[in-house]
Amino acid sequence: MVGEDEIRRVAALMRIDVEHHAEHVPKVMAMLEFFEALDSADVDSEGIPHQETGLDGLRADEHVPFAGRLADSLKTHRGSYVRAPGLQR
Repeated sequence: MVGEDEIRRVAALMRIDVEHHAEHVPKVMAMLEFFEALDSADVDSEGIPHQETGLDGLRADEHVPFAGRLADSLKTHRGSYVRAPGLQR
């Protein structure tokens, strides 16, 4: 059984802010019931369809040179650095 404390603990581990923990309990319980239904499905006898392709069926690997510096086209490029997006809290 999932409760508010479990939702609060998982939210803290994921470093996300969750308000009104109680309203998420039925949603999580519905997801867990769905996973239980998937686990109980008997699919051992089902074959997994796949298509085999030999090496001769693959495209040729081709090098296409780039004329400029890729970093110059980035909006977050400063000198020899590229600024990474910050954490949203």
